[in-house]
Amino acid sequence: MSFNLNNLLDSAGEFLGITGDPFSSPIGQKVLEATNENLNSVDWETNLLVVDLVNMTEDGPKEAIRAIRKRMHTMVGKNDQVVYFSLVLLETLAKNCGRKFHLLICSREFSNELILKIVPASNDAQLVEVKVLSLIQSWAHAFSVDPELQGVAELYLELKKKGVEFPPPTDDDILLVEKTRSQSTASGPPSSSSSSSQLHSTLSPARQQQHHPQGMTSSRPGSAAPTTSRPASRGMSGAEQQQPSSGSREAVAAR
Repeated sequence: MSFNLNNLLDSAGEFLGITGDPFSSPIGQKVLEATNENLNSVDWETNLLVVDLVNMTEDGPKEAIRAIRKRMHTMVGKNDQVVYFSLVLLETLAKNCGRKFHLLICSREFSNELILKIVPASNDAQLVEVKVLSLIQSWAHAFSVDPELQGVAELYLELKKKGVEFPPPTDDDILLVEKTRSQSTASGPPSSSSSSSQLHSTLSPARQQQHHPQGMTSSRPGSAAPTTSRPASRGMSGAEQQQPSSGSREAVAAR
């Protein structure tokens, strides 16, 4: 399967005047800072600065995605902790940015890229694969109510049918689903049928077991969240992971 997201983003960048090094913009520079190789834990302050920059500028979502994609492709297999920090940044942005950002991360092209390019190239399944699967599952549950955001849900269901085992959803994942469901209800039903009911039926109330990758901590920002009392809505820890069952990586790679 061919991937055209990169070409689409590059073409959009040229049209909008966003060309050259994706790290040269203020957002790109903060992406580098948030995913610095020398970090020992997630830099929540910088993650939230990226959120603010993305929400303040019209082209913020595209600039952030270009920089994060470049960062992951450059570092995967070389320094998977940087890739992990990039995935946590994606998670934080997804929880705190709007529909323009969601349209990019929930596209089938971007979801496929995470599964078919980033995961196979990584050397640390516990750090990268589990996080990717967690994001795919979380976004599928949270955003499938919108017909234009169902690309990631389609991939999620296909992987489930292939036997890929996803980590149990965290409390923060469930809160994100509840938040998007309430927003959808407030704005009225979706314009066309979606797979939301099917996805919701697979969502277990099980809580994810705590697991901290070696050398990393799960510190969270101390500021209160804007929509809930949990700090994760303003910055997910992402450090709670569960070891994938045997055969999970093979099933993902075979997708």
